[in-house]
Amino acid sequence: MKLGFYPPSWQALLQAAKVEMHLQAVLTHPVPELRDTLQLAQEVLDTELWRYHEKKIKMDKGKCLSHHWTSSNLIILQGYFPEYKAQMSQVLCDDLFTFHTELKKVIIPIAKSAYDVTN
Repeated sequence: MKLGFYPPSWQALLQAAKVEMHLQAVLTHPVPELRDTLQLAQEVLDTELWRYHEKKIKMDKGKCLSHHWTSSNLIILQGYFPEYKAQMSQVLCDDLFTFHTELKKVIIPIAKSAYDVTN
């Protein structure tokens, strides 16, 4: 699903999650495998959702986010998120792969120039 599918507050959450995904990818997972990317996406979504909860930001669709926090996971018991978590994770993964492609387009010419490599 594309970002436009989601209600506005969820789009904002996903945009924030994309930024966090880019940061985490650059700092900790520069060349992630698909399985690692999916795990990272789920962790980032959980973290962003927790930030929204702490700030008491209401989410669209009138769904109540009833949840509790464990030491390692934010668990949503009911609401919009469980229904679309897998699709939201995929949106973040797709965006990360696009981000990596764009990053390569910038880095390759710089690396070639720095090491005086010609085609």
